[in-house]
Amino acid sequence: MTLIKQKVKQLRKKANTLSAVIQIGKSGLTEGMLGEIRRQLKAKKTIKIKFLKSIVAKGARQEIIHKIIEDTHALLLTNAGSVITLYKD
Repeated sequence: MTLIKQKVKQLRKKANTLSAVIQIGKSGLTEGMLGEIRRQLKAKKTIKIKFLKSIVAKGARQEIIHKIIEDTHALLLTNAGSVITLYKD
């Protein structure tokens, strides 16, 4: 197993114990929320983001995930159900 795969596996294992620190609801993704995601990533490096049921369209959810990753340059560790886990070194 390569070093990168081992690191990702360790990060995913660590992420299992985390709680979601950000919730995205009907207002969607705002500049303020993006700023908070950046701050949380800088402070904690690994965070979980929960999408509330008000974001029903899966396409909209995927667009938001793509925008978050593009804006923060974070690595998407997991995308399961309504929760994603991001990592930024």
